[in-house]
Amino acid sequence: MIENQFRAAPTEVLLLPLGNVLRAAGCAVKIIIGSGKVGPLSDDEIRTKLGDELYGYGLPVCSNDVGKPEDDVFKGVSTRGIPIWVHRRVYEAEIKITLGTAQATLWGYGGSGMVIPGTANNETIEMNHITSWAVVNVDPVTKDDGTILFASPCPGCGAWEGFALMDLLKAYMPPSPAHNEEALKDFYSHKNELWAGCIWYKVYEVMVRKAAE
Repeated sequence: MIENQFRAAPTEVLLLPLGNVLRAAGCAVKIIIGSGKVGPLSDDEIRTKLGDELYGYGLPVCSNDVGKPEDDVFKGVSTRGIPIWVHRRVYEAEIKITLGTAQATLWGYGGSGMVIPGTANNETIEMNHITSWAVVNVDPVTKDDGTILFASPCPGCGAWEGFALMDLLKAYMPPSPAHNEEALKDFYSHKNELWAGCIWYKVYEVMVRKAAE
């Protein structure tokens, strides 16, 4: 299980020696890209992610694709009430190995979430984000007038330039109680998706509060 094209783990460096060891041991190696709801990678993106040598082995490679529910297996309900669907390739693997990133963030640290959201289905990803909105103090990054000190960038890839993550909430600017109500309605009706906006909504909440003070 590896990250998608927007994550920083050097898969092309780490996966080749690991794959060689597993193949020498007689393992049937299969690769799934934990792309969550971002969407499947193109063939060129897969080649870049794996590196030319590993790509040339012709190993089975697929991306998580929430548009294909037939690829998912229902595993039950978590202790927090989240229904769990996971990609069949993950479910059927006897041994599961992940290569991911851990990094410092505004709220402490974070990882790639290789199972959720990486290789889970749409319903699991959305329910997980609804029930686990970040518990974080974002007051330090929010000015007294309701503006923020900076917006973390989402790095681009290839021809895509990326964007500032707070742009996910651009439709609800300037921050106000009325716009906050719109944001909440859109999140819960799935007009806007929590998998992308949940962390940044916590920043927006503080912006609304401070703008009204």
